[in-house]
Amino acid sequence: MNTIVIIVSILFTISILYPYFQDLHQLLNKPYYTMKRLIPILFLALFAVSMQAQDSFSDDFESYAAGDYPSATNSQWTTWSGTEGGGEDMQVSTDFAASGNNSVVFEGEAGGGPQDVVLDFGGVRTSGLFTFTSKFYCPSGKGAYFNFQGAATIGSAWAMNCFMNPDGSFTVDDGNTFWVSSTYPQDEWFEVSIEANLTHNFWRVYLNGDCIGSFTNEGTNAVASLDLFPIDGNFDFYVDDVSYEYNPTAPTPDPINDDALLILENNGTVGFAGSNRQITGFIANDGVNTITSVDIDYSIGGANYSQNLTLNLEPDQATPFTLDNMVTLENTPVDVVATVAGVNGVAGDDNACNDKGSLRFSGFTPHPDRKTFAEEATGAWCPWCPRGDVFMNLMDNRYPDHFVGVAVHNETQGPDGMALESWDTGVRNFNGFDGWPSVILERDVVIDPSAIENNIAVYLQEAPDATILHQATWDEATRELDVTVYTTFAVQAVGDYRLVVGITEDGVTGTGNGFAQANAYAGGDFGTMGGFESLPDPVPAEDMVYNHVARELLSPFGGVANAYSTSVIVQPGTYEHNFTYTVPADYNVDNMHIVSAVLQSGGVVDNAQSTTVNQTVDTEDIALENKVSISPNPAADVANIRIELDESVQLQIVVTDALGRVIQNRNYGQMNGDLVYPLITSDLTNGIYYIRVNANDSFAVKKLIVSK
Repeated sequence: MNTIVIIVSILFTISILYPYFQDLHQLLNKPYYTMKRLIPILFLALFAVSMQAQDSFSDDFESYAAGDYPSATNSQWTTWSGTEGGGEDMQVSTDFAASGNNSVVFEGEAGGGPQDVVLDFGGVRTSGLFTFTSKFYCPSGKGAYFNFQGAATIGSAWAMNCFMNPDGSFTVDDGNTFWVSSTYPQDEWFEVSIEANLTHNFWRVYLNGDCIGSFTNEGTNAVASLDLFPIDGNFDFYVDDVSYEYNPTAPTPDPINDDALLILENNGTVGFAGSNRQITGFIANDGVNTITSVDIDYSIGGANYSQNLTLNLEPDQATPFTLDNMVTLENTPVDVVATVAGVNGVAGDDNACNDKGSLRFSGFTPHPDRKTFAEEATGAWCPWCPRGDVFMNLMDNRYPDHFVGVAVHNETQGPDGMALESWDTGVRNFNGFDGWPSVILERDVVIDPSAIENNIAVYLQEAPDATILHQATWDEATRELDVTVYTTFAVQAVGDYRLVVGITEDGVTGTGNGFAQANAYAGGDFGTMGGFESLPDPVPAEDMVYNHVARELLSPFGGVANAYSTSVIVQPGTYEHNFTYTVPADYNVDNMHIVSAVLQSGGVVDNAQSTTVNQTVDTEDIALENKVSISPNPAADVANIRIELDESVQLQIVVTDALGRVIQNRNYGQMNGDLVYPLITSDLTNGIYYIRVNANDSFAVKKLIVSK
């Protein structure tokens, strides 16, 4: 019986291999091919067939116990570095499960990871039909991410990226072009499937069984492994019921004559409640016929609309569009769904899978005193850093009263005429920093610049412990800028609070290699990017204007230690800190900002502030200073502040200690004449104090020593 099975198997193998071996019967009839030599060939043939046969994989994680590492017993699971069973690996959880009791959990940190889990697909697949399916669970406000690697060497080729963003949006790109826009449910399990017809380079994306997009992979039309990776601290998710199936035979797709692919752009879906947002996207011609018109049906929060686009779109061309009606952002999500209703005057088209796009718009109400602090790691040498420039400027335009941006340039990787070593060193050593471009937001998370808006929406709703006020004096002759930062704590705070202060400049230009911006977006192969797609690589220095450029770090990167207290208790009150900066002759003080941030324990930003130098400048009046005197000085019990005023002024006297804490702040209204104001010093500890006299727009500062 076994002999018969073997013979049948050999004959079956030969019949399968026949198309692959030209004139196989002639080879077998040659004397050289004795049975002794033929047997190894047949075994090789059997091996070749087994390598090409359909294979599959599935894991529902039910065979493991809570806390287990699946990679310990399943050889197809591993990690990006190959280090299994540690912080990079995933563990089994019983918190949630799509089926049974178990799933695996991913918890992101600033900078991404550390988990980075890989599932080997059993080889590099460059043809045939490959189908991947998995279930995901994202808690509210959290996201998930995975990609397909397209080569055996991990990290050498990305075939596809799938983003399940914290705002509920779902996007897919092929490593070059953004192809799928949709939404996904949070706080419940949902299924994602990717069907890749590698033979014909035709990919489909399914969400809970519905086809939500299709595309031709313009990057890497191959699959080799799955990579599950939490991008940052906002990406926490669970995974269950992972499977794939590979068939070396792939069906030929039906001919596609009329096919309009619709994509909605996932940009500007978050903003202040009550503001309006345009709905934009693009139509691509994925058929063989010219598209002359497209009918779009769309809904905004349940209200239905229709729009006709008159086009002249050749195959493989794309064109942007803007829908007629705008979205008014609300504190509750507003869903927008757009569908291709007809092409060239005929209902529908030949591929309904790519006809639909959906977005979720969310409004929020910021805390009136809250600002976010964003430090962008960038460089003129960095080809992808135009993305940082575009999104930093966009945030500044959308949130001018709530956004504090700093562009920290680097020259360790290439020439940059705006590099600032002190700030750049702090950025490069920040926990989670892994390259350019990236944004350290709130000293809390490291994110891609394109993800900044969804993140700042969360921070802007938090109530700060402190508020910040800037004042400055500017001496045009000496180019000396004296900066005063007032920090006010309305209530007692607990923690090691610190103060970061710096100077930035907008409108920076220059000449030479250090100001020419490398530009990977040139030519438009990687989509639109704020106009950089129409500029060359590199962008000549004379065509570049840089904003938010970090010019000076006046405090340590980690903040002034003991800025508000020598203990962990910060008492209510206003604290004053003073800094001096000599502005270089080729810097434009009119374009400069004073930027600051109060850091909580652990270094996370509590609040921030940005004001132009011109907004904050007071003029120190030498004449007024000559008319202010303090006696006795040093003082023990009382010091008399004498002010001689020749005209009526709005008078204010502020007393601070050496740490900048405000001891007394009194407004006296309109005053005139020779005045004496006693300051009781008997209750003050020995030390140095500063008396600031504000008279209308002028001021004078005197030092007082208390010694008892």
